[in-house]
Amino acid sequence: MDALMAPNHGPLPVKLLRLLARAASLLSLGMLVLFAFSGGNWPTPFEWLMIAFFPVGVAVGMVLAWHREVLGGAVTLVGLAGFYAIAAGADASRPLGPWFAVFALPGLLLLACGLLTPRAPR
Repeated sequence: MDALMAPNHGPLPVKLLRLLARAASLLSLGMLVLFAFSGGNWPTPFEWLMIAFFPVGVAVGMVLAWHREVLGGAVTLVGLAGFYAIAAGADASRPLGPWFAVFALPGLLLLACGLLTPRAPR
């Protein structure tokens, strides 16, 4: 099990945040899977590009963050930022709202945990 998850060490607030972020990532990933299989029209090439960033990039980042928090959190952040940048560039008049960021929040919290946890010398 240790090989699959980053160790939960560091100050107590970071440990609690890490546990909360991991649980929230399971909920977020579950909801993203439900949305992915809910049906609908076949995406256009432009929509495939957006899908590559969100939900795919964000989901890959969250899964990776369970093992390598900083790397996975960075992938989540890049996926979210890329999605918002592409969407804003395509139609700046349409507001996207915060809901995409809410789904990505667990990955961003795991990034924070990785940055706040002191590293052991190699």
